[in-house]
Amino acid sequence: MHPRRVLFLGMTSVLLLTGGVAAGAQQGELPSDPVSAAQIGAEAYQYGVPLLQFLRVRREMSSVNCPDELGNAPVNAFSHVAAFPDATFRTVVAPNTETLYSIALLDLSAGPLLVQHPNMGHRYYSFAMLDPYTNVIATPGAREDGFGAGSIVIRQPGQDISRAPRNARVVTTPYQRVWIIGRTLAGDSRDQRSTHILMTRYQLTDLAGRSPQFPAGCTPGTAKKYPVPTDAKSFLAALNTGLKNNPPPVRDSSLLTRLRPYGIGAGLDPERSGLNPATLNALYQAVATKASTLPQEAKASVLIGAEQSRGWYTPQSDIGDYGTDYQFRSYIALVGLGANTPDEATYPVGLSDANGVLYEMPPAVSALLVCEKAATA
Repeated sequence: MHPRRVLFLGMTSVLLLTGGVAAGAQQGELPSDPVSAAQIGAEAYQYGVPLLQFLRVRREMSSVNCPDELGNAPVNAFSHVAAFPDATFRTVVAPNTETLYSIALLDLSAGPLLVQHPNMGHRYYSFAMLDPYTNVIATPGAREDGFGAGSIVIRQPGQDISRAPRNARVVTTPYQRVWIIGRTLAGDSRDQRSTHILMTRYQLTDLAGRSPQFPAGCTPGTAKKYPVPTDAKSFLAALNTGLKNNPPPVRDSSLLTRLRPYGIGAGLDPERSGLNPATLNALYQAVATKASTLPQEAKASVLIGAEQSRGWYTPQSDIGDYGTDYQFRSYIALVGLGANTPDEATYPVGLSDANGVLYEMPPAVSALLVCEKAATA
């Protein structure tokens, strides 16, 4: 049994059900089975939490008045982090401590945008570009493009790029919202200062060379917090809005077709789907339960992977390009949001001491490992 398919002990019985969705729901009839609704609620939370984490980060990091040096900036502007993050950094999960970040939250609705960088010498750099479903669209940078000065155009299909610089790399995405996570290699505190100066030469403009302007002496202020809702009604409302504003990829249509009769989808509302009270209540309870258990499932998956590899956890090969692996994608949204694809970077994590004992082993996770060993024996 693969670690990511093991469910965390302590989940309620409705989330352990493996039966299919009621036949009536599959055929487009009004669903009325609370058991199936419970399964759908759990799937909806697992599917939707990466999108809502993406939108949370976007809303929080763009809530400042002007760019700071912590990764926060209004839309279509870079924020260049000046030093490695410390243990208090919480906006992005598991940040690097060997590269400095250049963060930008793009809105392509007004047209293509242009990223330009100077000659980087021999210094590693990359600009990972993520879609709202946390998949990596492209990763321009040293590995793919070399170390010389470069230009990158980001556009939606059909947008005119005739004014783009000659030989610019073109990244095309169907999404209006894109998250750039730039990473530039840095060393000690002195080198971090030199690297930050280099990063301030990164430019983000439209194709006419225009960029957001901020008043001289602007005080960024403190980024606000907008946590992902954990109560079911608010979560599903936010998910339905997110799906409407960020149309999902075609590959998700099978799952979304199963969610639709329960009022989950772009512009829908479970309260107006005609579900009977028992079915609606089961749906809501399952969403709330999954919200409380998914973080432990994600942690358990990591610990199981480490326990099976002598204390080392290495993410699956589909990290950053998840396809329909919604479970793994949801785990990474909670323990490593914004992850690279393995061709750009891998992050093996050591989680055991010299004796092979895992550092963090709650009793429930220990019991889960016992079950996992029994299942694979």
